[in-house]
Amino acid sequence: MGRMRPQSVDRKLLLCLLTENELTHRQIANRVGCTPERVRQLEIELLHRTGREAQRERRERKLKEIFDGNEFVKAARRKGFKVEPKGAKRDWFKREIYVNGKLCLLRRADENKGNKGWYTAIRKPSQKAEICVMELSRGRFLIVPMEKMPGSRTMFSLENPETLKRTGKWQYPWRKYLNNWAALPKK
Repeated sequence: MGRMRPQSVDRKLLLCLLTENELTHRQIANRVGCTPERVRQLEIELLHRTGREAQRERRERKLKEIFDGNEFVKAARRKGFKVEPKGAKRDWFKREIYVNGKLCLLRRADENKGNKGWYTAIRKPSQKAEICVMELSRGRFLIVPMEKMPGSRTMFSLENPETLKRTGKWQYPWRKYLNNWAALPKK
């Protein structure tokens, strides 16, 4: 039995399909007109990686896009802060980040609570960090040092600074933490 001739494949198209898409070797093979095994061989030849490595790279790229698309991350970078995920690259999706070296927790504040939905509710998270960032609607953030966060659920009005109505024991000027970028360390 003679040796099989390698299947000719459009290498530019193959390279594009291997790097840009989430396709399996079988799907790529159907598009370029060869076998999945030939796609695997050419992937190793062209990219010097296996299918599992490519899957891992695509997953990392997708997680990085999600991280980079976070509203706080985009706003902090526009302000000139260095924003990085906590831990290894596989933790891109976590809500724990470093901003200029300080550990920050990203959380969502409960809005539209209480009487007529005028209040925002926050509470100190159980995780350890230096700063807690509570995401609000319309691209706003409460940036509060962790030691200032209330231990129990606290409700207050961000819209009306004059209001003294609030559930809880103490009045606290939470409005001063609204977009409080000064709480984050400078480079």
